[in-house]
Amino acid sequence: MNLPGSANSSGWLGEGIVVAKQESRKTKRNQAARARAREQHFRLVIERQGDPAFVQQTFTPTGRTIKLPPQDAAMLKPLLEEQREAFVEKFGREPGPEDPLFFDPDKDEPTFLDPAAVAPDMFDDLRAKADEIGVDRALIDAWEELGYVITEANEHRCSPRTTSRRLTRLSSGPVCGAAGSSPACEWSG
Repeated sequence: MNLPGSANSSGWLGEGIVVAKQESRKTKRNQAARARAREQHFRLVIERQGDPAFVQQTFTPTGRTIKLPPQDAAMLKPLLEEQREAFVEKFGREPGPEDPLFFDPDKDEPTFLDPAAVAPDMFDDLRAKADEIGVDRALIDAWEELGYVITEANEHRCSPRTTSRRLTRLSSGPVCGAAGSSPACEWSG
């Protein structure tokens, strides 16, 4: 006997079971996709381990050492030397392993520089000029959210979840490196 409001296979209970099965399949697909992404990321980490063409990181008792690819190191060397000289001039000594690379010049002791205080409108300015300079706005959004830029040279140093968040941001627009995208954006992810 089927009473109004009773649970039966042709009523709301049957519909609920179908919805639950669909959600269960969706959850399983999402879990499988995350597992594939982790596997792919771990393969990438192993493949690039020790390869001088990519960023390498070594943990030491006093901190960590980051080795950059030669082209990046050559580009950054003058900037880093300038920062070292500024540190020595300000504090009268060579920087140690615990000292900040970019320091607050208004402090008497080496203090990490607060990026928000230095360039509070930097990301808004970059977004306003994104088309002009040929950079995908999603890349700027991801940079602001994560606090750093993920590139092909360092993606293996980031967690699969972080890399996935960056790719999700970029999927809303043209993917960097795709046909027709800006040459300023080199990674095709």
